Amino acid sequence: IYDKKANCEVLDTTKFLGNEVLVEEDVGNLWTVQKTGKVFRQKKYPVEIELVEEGPLRQVLKIKGRHHQMEKVQRIILYSDLPRIDFETKINFKGKDKRVRVMFAPQVKGKAVYETPYCAQERKDGHWCAINFVDISNGKYGLALLNTGNPGYEVKDNIIGLTLFRSVSLFAPGLLKFIFKNFFDLIKKVRQGVGLQIKGLNVLEYPLYPYHGLMLREWASAGGPPVEGGWTILDHFIPVLKFWQKSDAWEQGEHYFRYSLYPHQGDFRKANLPRRGYEINNPLLSEFCETHSGDLPREFSFLELDEENLILSVLKKAEKGERLTLRIYETQGRETNFNLKFFKEIKSAEKTSLTEDEVYTQLTSQEGNLRGEISKWEVATLSLNLITA
Repeated sequence: IYDKKANCEVLDTTKFLGNEVLVEEDVGNLWTVQKTGKVFRQKKYPVEIELVEEGPLRQVLKIKGRHHQMEKVQRIILYSDLPRIDFETKINFKGKDKRVRVMFAPQVKGKAVYETPYCAQERKDGHWCAINFVDISNGKYGLALLNTGNPGYEVKDNIIGLTLFRSVSLFAPGLLKFIFKNFFDLIKKVRQGVGLQIKGLNVLEYPLYPYHGLMLREWASAGGPPVEGGWTILDHFIPVLKFWQKSDAWEQGEHYFRYSLYPHQGDFRKANLPRRGYEINNPLLSEFCETHSGDLPREFSFLELDEENLILSVLKKAEKGERLTLRIYETQGRETNFNLKFFKEIKSAEKTSLTEDEVYTQLTSQEGNLRGEISKWEVATLSLNLITA
């Protein structure tokens, strides 16, 4: 992928092909990955590539082929006037005990920034969750990977891996091999944990953390009967007797995923990545209509915010009374004065607590315009009283 505006290659394909599906053996439990080191790369499996759409707005490539224990179809969507590349991946998975990821290796070397709830922060290498994006940037140029419901990322050695799904079973074929290979280290960690317990420190699992995925495996089976209240020892034992039965945790069947690459100049603030992530998860929908009369003008907006670093996340009826509640949040870590334009005249407005029970400040409003200020990373709740006559 070549960025014409920045005059640079976007991906380092010597490490991974762009959008390469990576399958890894995983003998962990439902919560923790336990890699064995065995991986299956895309380059061992041939694919068919076809240009299925070519027009003035976009081009679509279709890539079809097999992979380890799966069949897959991928679509790559390139736009004429949008600096974003969309990916659609369909997988029919027939195996188990695997972690399936898509990999991207940015050409740019930089720091990883993850979008967190109502914030964004830099993180070190490792497996972390992100809301809508992870970005690697050196401040001058960057590459973001946007997701639409797959929050599991792993950035390591400047490579971004997005987890599509994990398949887990009770008795993984590679489990015994993994235990045998690491047996002496496992015993050492158990002794360390017991030693800490003897000293009065209730942290038995701490030394065992590298092998945490070997425990609590019974929930990856077909499971026992539904029960009310707490689980008994028998409830833990019954699933073991059904280890051979197919479980939802195997994740066999068809899967569909959407995600996007967004090359950009500057950092995540200059690229306004929180908004880009919000856009891909809340796309505009268009509808063809017959010609008809109406009261609305050719252009009309119910609500406008004049600052791009602010996002409207809630518009609803207030919990009490007939007022409207709006919730906006600041996405770039800077204090901002804003002007909010509403389609109806505002009688009065207040900034309240998230629960709408406590009024913080009165806001200035004039006709349909509301002015206020918001702190960096703030989640602000606004209560509006409209003139409806």
